Amino acid sequence: MSLGIIATKRRIKSVNSTKKITKAMELVSTSKLKRCRDAFDRNSVYTSETLDLVQEVLANVKNVDNQYLAKKDIKSKLYIVITSNLGLCGGYNANVYSLVRDNVDLENDYLITLGSKGNSYFNKRGYNIVHSINEETTGLEQEASKQIALKALEMFTNDSVGEVHIIYTKFVNSLTFRAEDLKLLPVEVEKKEVSGPTQELMIEPDANEVLNELLPFYFNSVIYGSLIESHASEAASSRTAMENATDNAAAIRGKLLIQYNKARQSAITQEITEVVAGANASS
Repeated sequence: MSLGIIATKRRIKSVNSTKKITKAMELVSTSKLKRCRDAFDRNSVYTSETLDLVQEVLANVKNVDNQYLAKKDIKSKLYIVITSNLGLCGGYNANVYSLVRDNVDLENDYLITLGSKGNSYFNKRGYNIVHSINEETTGLEQEASKQIALKALEMFTNDSVGEVHIIYTKFVNSLTFRAEDLKLLPVEVEKKEVSGPTQELMIEPDANEVLNELLPFYFNSVIYGSLIESHASEAASSRTAMENATDNAAAIRGKLLIQYNKARQSAITQEITEVVAGANASS
């Protein structure tokens, strides 16, 4: 067997191994995507109900002076940035990096990063990172969101920052996801328009104390939802990337098989020719 045939055979074996790995990663990403979407759907109901309750409270009071609703004349902002811990997920992280570069003031703003990829990227470029979570948070979104919410609320209430934003990847569908900048604090909610006769809502002990308890829950649920949605987008991006890699591996394998069969047939033909020539020479 010629060296060319042996080399082609080794390449086919290598491509087959790669194809098996990318296919396995594609299946893992598909499973992760389903779990994240189910969790996001459940949280959306909770967030919506909490927002409705906040709107109802605001609709029944005239003047509310609440620390989470008050606008502040402070230039610095805090950005919660969600990226991945692993690569092989297409343009998922690159889209987030681009939005951060466009929106974040390198000198005045602060970052809280989730994901080792983002933490490494922004550290190298001199961003002011006040807190980071580099461990895998899939399945641990509640613990991570509580940790982030506490830090963000602390910085906002002690006037270290005037606004809190979250930059995450919004999941549209399995093929479409985009990086978005969502303002979290001060909380901006529209008062519900009350039309017709309504029963006055009794608020105990008072509206401000109720909002002080209610708004942090709403704030935390939005962070939690954004984290799950980012994980779903990461899984979808990874699945697409691995699906493309699997298809490319299959195409390369097909070309190599054709090349291998041609070389093998050529070698067989050459051997037959040599055998016939030898037989003719000896007769």
